[in-house]
Amino acid sequence: LGTVNVSSQSITSYSWDFGDGSMASTQNAVHLYQSANSYPVRYSVITNIGCFSDTAQQTVPISLPPVANFAVSTPACQNKILSFTDQSTASSGPPITKWTWNFGDGSPLVVSTNGNQQSHSYTLSGANTASLLVETASGCKSLLSSQQITVGAFPLVNFKVPESCLDDPFSSFIDSSSITDGTENLFIYNWDFGDASAGGSNTSTLKDPQHKYTSTGSYSVTET
Repeated sequence: LGTVNVSSQSITSYSWDFGDGSMASTQNAVHLYQSANSYPVRYSVITNIGCFSDTAQQTVPISLPPVANFAVSTPACQNKILSFTDQSTASSGPPITKWTWNFGDGSPLVVSTNGNQQSHSYTLSGANTASLLVETASGCKSLLSSQQITVGAFPLVNFKVPESCLDDPFSSFIDSSSITDGTENLFIYNWDFGDASAGGSNTSTLKDPQHKYTSTGSYSVTET
């Protein structure tokens, strides 16, 4: 913004030199620099009787914009707390001083003045687009960095407990676990039959496993 004081004459001509080979002749100019650098900007005027003003000069530092980036912990499951880790960079100029997080699920934006890790959980399954915008101390803003986060439904684990006798050839366990999005075919199973004396056969990764108990007693069976 150019401001010039004259006593009684009117200004008829304005001259801007932006220091990168570009010029302008308007009173208030706008200019876009194509590369980061420090530019000597010069401004002068001419009155209606041909008087030249002194040349005002200021150095304008132009920085590269910061680059927003972040990483998200996995797996993304319904109601599971996820960690959002900032990986943004500012290669030149002032440092990043503002981080604006949008988790894409309608929750309020999180505006931070540091790059500390953020935590967030999604209450509904489905696809969400999380994004991060960063800004430097000089006001330079990054482009928006976005990632799609597919939140899986939380499975409900359940199984049928068999009525077992010591003489039975084995005990059969029937899985009845479910999930609201119908992706039971993607389940991975881990069974522990609570029978430490069985060694390696005390566990199974089958959907409906069988196990032979060799001693009477009560056993704590778990499925995950």
